Amino acid sequence: MPARQPPPYTPPNKRPALQNVEIELHCRLDELMEERGLTQQELSEATKIGAAALRNIRENTAKRFDKGTLCALINYFDLESLDELFTIMYNSRD
Repeated sequence: MPARQPPPYTPPNKRPALQNVEIELHCRLDELMEERGLTQQELSEATKIGAAALRNIRENTAKRFDKGTLCALINYFDLESLDELFTIMYNSRD
């Protein structure tokens, strides 16, 4: 049996489902830290995640998320899914 081939790549501007919607990923790290009374420095020391990386995540300016960083946050806060760390926001472009 031949291996299945992935579908051809379609750029975002050619995908009808994405043309009228802007997707924003909002991190809930500030809320989780506030619930536990943590400062950024305390979280950085406990997780070994650099202060700059935490600041970018907290301020929702991170361009990429390192798997190790996400795993450290999930383990530290004892989360069961990424839904507890991130919220997806859909904004219409209309």
